[in-house]
Amino acid sequence: MKNFFLFPLLLICFYAQALNDAERHLLKDLGFDKALIEELKSFLDEPFYRYQSTPGTANPYSLDFRPQKDFSAGLCFNLSTRKAIECIEKFHGVFKDKGYLLFISQRNHGFRPDQITVIKSTDQFDIVRIQKTAGNQYTNTNTEVIRQLQEWHQNNPFQIIGANFNWIEARFFKAPEKTNILAEEIYRICPDVVDINKSSLENLEKVLNENLTLYLWWNRL
Repeated sequence: MKNFFLFPLLLICFYAQALNDAERHLLKDLGFDKALIEELKSFLDEPFYRYQSTPGTANPYSLDFRPQKDFSAGLCFNLSTRKAIECIEKFHGVFKDKGYLLFISQRNHGFRPDQITVIKSTDQFDIVRIQKTAGNQYTNTNTEVIRQLQEWHQNNPFQIIGANFNWIEARFFKAPEKTNILAEEIYRICPDVVDINKSSLENLEKVLNENLTLYLWWNRL
């Protein structure tokens, strides 16, 4: 009798998690691992869709004409802010082992769902490249921002978990060393993380030590 009721329940769960025709076509077009994405699909409430490159992110104050890597092959899906963090924590390592990067590509602070993006890459700095993250009036091109991130990563390894055209978020694997110097370097490349909130370098050091979080944000207003 127990098995009689269990089978319909499993059948319902299977169909709730199954890929639709558009998703199967997209995965085939992208050449993504179907089994891996099906595992992710079980965590989602809505269908996923093709990644669209962030438009209009050129830095008008620093000319950088070097060609950008093409990231037309990617998929996105929407989740609540709380569930987006859970998704990164649950699937990031699994995807990384398979040669994919999973990251938060748009934060909407609870006003509407956040966006998660998946790309095929083993270089986490491709997240910053695909989002074309750059400063504005502080003349930091995408290339310059990536170069600085790579330098910080050599001294204090971290994992980038999200980025958009004007912000980057990463988590240190352990408490960073020489946080006073790191805070000064962060302020030099991204003063807004301190100035906009009327904060201080001391508070920035505290965030680096206690939250193990590297957060850069440039005010584009």
